[in-house]
Amino acid sequence: MLSVLSIYKGDGILAVRTAKGEYSYKAFAEKAEALSSSLSQLGVRKILIDLPQCYNAYCLMWAAYLADITFCCINSESPQKYKQYCIDTFAPNIIVDNAGKDEGEQQIEAIVNGESSALLNLDKQESDSRFSSEKNAYVLFTSGSTGNPKGVAVKRKALENFVLWCKDNYSLSPADVYGQYSNISFDLGVGDVFFGISSGATMIPVTGIYKLVPGEAIKKYNITFWHSVPSVVDLLLQKGDISKEKMASLKEITFCGEALYPSQVEALFSALPNIKIWNTYGPTEATIFCSAISFTCDNYKRFSRNTMAIGVPLSGFSFETAETESGKELIIVGKHVAAGYVGKTEQNNFVFEQQSGDSCAFCSGDIVELVDGNFYFVGRKDSQIKLNGYRVDLNEIDAVVRRETEYFSCSVFYNSKITTFVEKQAESDLSVIQQAIAENLPKYYMPSKFMSVSKFPKNQNGKYDKKQLIELLKE
Repeated sequence: MLSVLSIYKGDGILAVRTAKGEYSYKAFAEKAEALSSSLSQLGVRKILIDLPQCYNAYCLMWAAYLADITFCCINSESPQKYKQYCIDTFAPNIIVDNAGKDEGEQQIEAIVNGESSALLNLDKQESDSRFSSEKNAYVLFTSGSTGNPKGVAVKRKALENFVLWCKDNYSLSPADVYGQYSNISFDLGVGDVFFGISSGATMIPVTGIYKLVPGEAIKKYNITFWHSVPSVVDLLLQKGDISKEKMASLKEITFCGEALYPSQVEALFSALPNIKIWNTYGPTEATIFCSAISFTCDNYKRFSRNTMAIGVPLSGFSFETAETESGKELIIVGKHVAAGYVGKTEQNNFVFEQQSGDSCAFCSGDIVELVDGNFYFVGRKDSQIKLNGYRVDLNEIDAVVRRETEYFSCSVFYNSKITTFVEKQAESDLSVIQQAIAENLPKYYMPSKFMSVSKFPKNQNGKYDKKQLIELLKE
């Protein structure tokens, strides 16, 4: 990967296209290499990038990789308290942020000029050898059960293995336009930036209003390759944008980050029968994703259950399962599992187990089933609750609603009761939803309450935010 930028340098190919301008691979390579050289000369070991999806952020991420230093991207729209926790935990030598609303341009210029005024704590020593910059490409913060985020440290070799797999399996080339939808503080976003640039594609940061109307971005920029969480399909359906007219340019779509449902795949194939759809699986701790399977219009029904198959492990990973009260928990084993959580020794010992050599096992907390050689995501251990002595999986309720009706739902457990949230337009059809649940699930699965929302709240990674829905119940 170190020499990849030079491959497309002289071809006049666009590396990044935004509303602010177009940037060639020559310009991208020169900027990333200049930043890399300056960061090395300044002695930086860790850099925190507090920028939105943009050209400068992409350059900084690549510069850090080229300089063999660890980067950490945080969501620029996160609350200041959250940001400060990440800063204190990661302890960067330098921070590039959007304080001047110039996407870090002034700070980047200072770095290239070799100015040390922006440096923070260059003398700070890393206390845990697992998180030395020579081993880790990046640290990303993900939600934690204690209320504080967990900083996941991902090794350079793991990132390189991910990019190599993508280049061997996807059809991306310099002729493609890459829809980069996920925030760069999310592992999908990191994977986009390194795989997309490594393949010579033109990157389109999908930001602003296009986050809400991704179909418009696909049409405007003639996007050919799309990577996002599956709930973006729901957004497209709500806007009426799954159509040949809006999405004619798309050739390949890949999903990760949450369960992919058969109804979502069917909606896409009904409009675009010739596209290729991938479903991938993997927590941040397993380097973006660690299993994958592709579908065509002709074969996808063979891999459809409550959710779509997540396939089989990628090279460098293997899957094991452990019996729990909730079902079979997936254990991810391999040399590309994360080094652990920054500054959380006790938690590391609980969820990460060192294997022989450089291999590590991670307890995912995900319940799976193995059918005809393919794994299927069933739900989270923490989505299974006990109600009047019965074990109930909240995901099963939402899966039935999706499968049996034309609506989406999100079920939560609060005050010893199940509440199922539905879209505003489903209010008139609550009896249809109740009937679907009654006909497909045991009686004790029936929610105590249904509530409608104008739109489902999302977290910073684009997933349905159950915490915000529970807050509505507290009001």
